[in-house]
Amino acid sequence: MKPYQVPDDEYLPRLREGHIPYVNDPEPWRAVRWGSEELQSARLEVMARIVKRACQYERVLDVGCGLGELAMWLGNYSCLGPYRGIDLVEELITEAKTRFDGRKYRFETHDLRDEPRPADAVIASGIFALCNDRIFWSMLDAMWESAEVVMAFNCKSSWAPENSKYLGKTAYFRDPAETLAQCRTRYTRNLILDHSYLDHDFTIGMHKGGK
Repeated sequence: MKPYQVPDDEYLPRLREGHIPYVNDPEPWRAVRWGSEELQSARLEVMARIVKRACQYERVLDVGCGLGELAMWLGNYSCLGPYRGIDLVEELITEAKTRFDGRKYRFETHDLRDEPRPADAVIASGIFALCNDRIFWSMLDAMWESAEVVMAFNCKSSWAPENSKYLGKTAYFRDPAETLAQCRTRYTRNLILDHSYLDHDFTIGMHKGGK
C-alpha cells in the first residue's frame, strides 16, 4: 500500500474543505480532524514533552496550529513562553483568536514556506494527514530554517497494523525508519523517533547544534 499524494493544486482547497465545516464545533478535535480527543491528546502530550526537555519554556511556533490546542497542553506542562500559532486556514485562525482572547498568544494566517518565523521550538502536529512528498519536505525545510533549538513533527506511520482504518485511500503516511534516516542526512544527527504512543503514528524531534 502506498501513501496518497494529493495534487499540489488541490492541497489548499481540500484542506479548507476538510476543516471549515467544523470550525465552530464544541469539540475542538473535530475541527482539526484528529479522529478523537484521545488521539489528539496522545500526540500533543508527546509534543509538549519534547518542548519541555529541549528549550526550557522559551518561544514556541506551532505550525498548522488549528484552534491552538497545543498552547493549552504546553501550559499544562508549565512550559509556555511566547507562543505563536500559524495556519493556512484563515477561519481556524479567526476562531483560535476568539477562543484565546485576552491571553498573550499570537495567531496568524501564514505559510511558513513563504517567510520564516524564528522560534526556539518549531512544532507541527497533524499537518501531514493530507500531503505529498514535495509539500512534506518543503514544510520541514521551512520549519528547520525557523527553529533555533528544536523542531518536532508527527506523521501517520506505515508501521500501522494491516488494514488500519487510519491509513485510508486518501491518507498520507511514511515509513518511520526511512524518514528518520532522511532527516538525519538532511538536517542533523541529534534526533529521536517516538513510536510508542500510538501504533499508527510517529513523532520525530530534532535538536540543532549537531550536524
